[in-house]
Formats: sequence, C-alpha cells, structure tokens
Amino acid sequence: FPILPRPYVYKKWYKKGTTLSLVPLGKTTGVNTDNLLYPLQDGFLHLGYRNGNSNEVLEDGIVTVDYEEGDMLIMECKD
Repeated sequence: FPILPRPYVYKKWYKKGTTLSLVPLGKTTGVNTDNLLYPLQDGFLHLGYRNGNSNEVLEDGIVTVDYEEGDMLIMECKD
C-alpha cells in the first residue's frame, strides 16, 4: 500500500477491531493517526522507549497514519 507525501502518509481501509502496531525504526516524529483507539497528534515514537504496539481500529473505514521524520513499520497483526 502506498506511502503518500507529507512527507509520509499511509491510508488503508480496515475492519473495526483490527490490531495495528506502529513500530518506529529509531525515532519517528510528527506522528498523527486517525481512526485508532489510541490516537496520536503531532506525537513521536521511539524504539525501545515509546512504541505504538497493539493499537486497534475504532470503526470500519480508512485508517490514516502520517509522520514528518523517521522510518516506521506499520504491522497488521493477525493472531
């Protein structure tokens, strides 16, 4: 799925209750999320300090994750 400019934007449709983990590779700054149980607004994630593990989609629909700087893995978790 594409990463779009901002400089980094990820958008994808998910079913309510889907588990997503946002895993920074080092430090990721300017993080904003939409349609997740634990939202971030201009936040940061830092590997080993503050991760975005085991977040959950609030409602059926588009989840948006965007960030300004750094690298991040967005993992769709299926048990």
